[in-house]
Amino acid sequence: MIELGKELNGRSALDDWIKLFNVKTEEELNMLQTKNPGVLEAISEVRKMSLGKGLRALYEAHLKEVRDRWAREDYVRMEGEEKGRAEGEALGDLRRSRQVIFDLLEELGNVPEDIRSLIDNETDLTVLQKWLKVAARAGNFNDFRDRIRS
Repeated sequence: MIELGKELNGRSALDDWIKLFNVKTEEELNMLQTKNPGVLEAISEVRKMSLGKGLRALYEAHLKEVRDRWAREDYVRMEGEEKGRAEGEALGDLRRSRQVIFDLLEELGNVPEDIRSLIDNETDLTVLQKWLKVAARAGNFNDFRDRIRS
């Protein structure tokens, strides 16, 4: 193994490595002259890598597509989770409002089926909140029916 700074035909091996690292074009790589076996092997590897520029470009495009697809899938999943969370919260709010109305009305007795059905089928939270206030003030089921219709 050759040490980096060891003399090799009047030049240090370190100088050869520095020249290799400073190469910017294939022409400069071809002009690089050295007898350093490590640098020669590195030059050979660089040439092999340069042969497949077209293939490398295709591979990099593929990697970009994979990253983009993952990003899209992450975005769609997050949007779906957010939408599901919002829908779940809305359903929970509806259920809680219905239950509070039933709890208030049960203070008056067994809730009649027509009122139970009306409350169970209402999907507007604003309407249910209004009915909750009506249920809290209703003296009987007919009073509740009359107030929610007005």
